[in-house]
Amino acid sequence: MDVVSAPAEEKLGVVSFPVSCAAELQPPFDRAVALLHSFWYEAAEAAFREIAEKDPGCAMAQWGIAMTAVHPLWPDVPDYEKGRRASERAASLGGASPLEEGYIAAVTRFFIGPEPPDYPARKHAFEREMRALHEQFPGDSEVTIFYALSSIATAPPDDQTYANQRQAAELLEGLAAALPEHPGILHYTIHAYDTPELAPKALAAARRYPEVASSVPHGLHMSSHIFTRLGLWKEAVAANGSATHAGHRFAAELGLPGAWDEELHAFEYLMYALLQMADDQAAAKVLADLQSHPTGTPMTMKSAHPFAAVPARYALERRQWKEAAALEPVPAELPWERFPFAAAITVFAKALGSARSGALEEAARGVAELEALRDGTKDHYWSRQIEVLRLEAAAWMAEARGGSDEAIDLLRAAATLEESMEKHPVTPGPLIPAREQLGELLVTRGRPEEGLTEIEAALAVAPKRFNGLYEAGIAARDAGHPERARKYFRMLVEMCAPGNMRPELETARRYLEAESLPGSL
Repeated sequence: MDVVSAPAEEKLGVVSFPVSCAAELQPPFDRAVALLHSFWYEAAEAAFREIAEKDPGCAMAQWGIAMTAVHPLWPDVPDYEKGRRASERAASLGGASPLEEGYIAAVTRFFIGPEPPDYPARKHAFEREMRALHEQFPGDSEVTIFYALSSIATAPPDDQTYANQRQAAELLEGLAAALPEHPGILHYTIHAYDTPELAPKALAAARRYPEVASSVPHGLHMSSHIFTRLGLWKEAVAANGSATHAGHRFAAELGLPGAWDEELHAFEYLMYALLQMADDQAAAKVLADLQSHPTGTPMTMKSAHPFAAVPARYALERRQWKEAAALEPVPAELPWERFPFAAAITVFAKALGSARSGALEEAARGVAELEALRDGTKDHYWSRQIEVLRLEAAAWMAEARGGSDEAIDLLRAAATLEESMEKHPVTPGPLIPAREQLGELLVTRGRPEEGLTEIEAALAVAPKRFNGLYEAGIAARDAGHPERARKYFRMLVEMCAPGNMRPELETARRYLEAESLPGSL
């Protein structure tokens, strides 16, 4: 297909990125940058390559090709060599202005050195170059937007002041009124505010971005990052339903082996939202669709994570412990050793399911395997995330053995560690928030008042989670707070369609019905 001549109905947003290439290639270049801002890397690369073919001396076309290999917000680089070659070609051609030279210097700095890349260090090097370019050209909107992205990409995961994110959002919002249809401003604003504390600030951008970039699968999905943070499950389902269909069409057009990573990413967010509404029938279809694919393209953490997380979530959110205990890595052919945190998800689900169904030897093996995965993971962030899973599995194993407060101590440690880190954009959230688990355990131990405190704290971070609302209702009921119990059970029932059935929903419905009878509760 002719990637430079855009279809008439295409909606990517509006970008103006003046370059020194042949004048007739300016509109195609603007389109290619719009694709880049929406992380549609495959389409952007094809567009930049066609520009390079039409104007072989265009250094910025090579810059664009290199930029499609940076992937600043993902945990790995799918094609480092492609980016390195394009960045070197851009540098050899040379930019036609100090601005172009600055862009090329930034992407070249990212790709300097041999593989395997130290990805975090490279992102910081890119951010330093973009900061210097922004200081040199403070009035250039595209420089500002790419600098804001680099700031988000280098935000420390344990900085709960969100300094980088706030700075990026301030830069982006300063441009929003003048550039209301710029895809990068809307997209990166959502990423900047994708935290529990800041998410309400991005709701307008979340609802605007899919309208502006309706042709982009990631543009259709991205709003669900904010919808998930705010517990807007119907909107999250609609967003990811559209995104999975669009992603599937794109994969079919290219003849990709397996699913495109954008489709897989949307699958996980879709599964998460459906399970919060107890739409288990639709969730089962998502699982079957996911598992019909033999692999993901490109094979990165973004592909591997959903293959592990979607089946784990389907079993764990429904509290089907034996089902969780029987999980195996699927597809088995995936190189799971490359993605230890994704592999740890399946190990954790099996260990938790085993512990909560009384299979303690299997649970102990899972805990030991999580420990090995933690110790074998070089990335500090992901090793700590695996440690959270290990603590949780060990807690429920200790609880099954009985007789001490070890389980409570372990879950409290897991909650503290989990809350010291921000979640990665690759996932909608923890499999089960550690503090939610702690609250549930306290309630089962006959300490509902303490349990309610913990569960309400979990709901403040992850609002309207199905099991969080249910456990809050149970804790409030058992602690003698009928009004709070009614509030949580009513929220739970209203969040789910009448035909959706789970034992927890039936408990909530019976409580609400009983309290309405004369002389009851």
